[in-house]
Amino acid sequence: STRRSTLFPYTTLFRSMVAPVNIGAGAIIGASSCITRDVAPDALALERADQREIEGWAAKHMAKLKAKKEAAK
Repeated sequence: STRRSTLFPYTTLFRSMVAPVNIGAGAIIGASSCITRDVAPDALALERADQREIEGWAAKHMAKLKAKKEAAK
């Protein structure tokens, strides 16, 4: 059987669901998973995006913010 998404025992605090999603009875949702599809009863649902690094992005972003702040003075 399935139930509407609610907090179940053993689900983690750091997870999100995009409604409407049905979580099967006894299913477990992995930490930090964003669940977008129904989960079968007694299943483990995990969602992870691959880590991606954009070299030099932080420095460019901070320079833009600094320039914007200076222009506002």
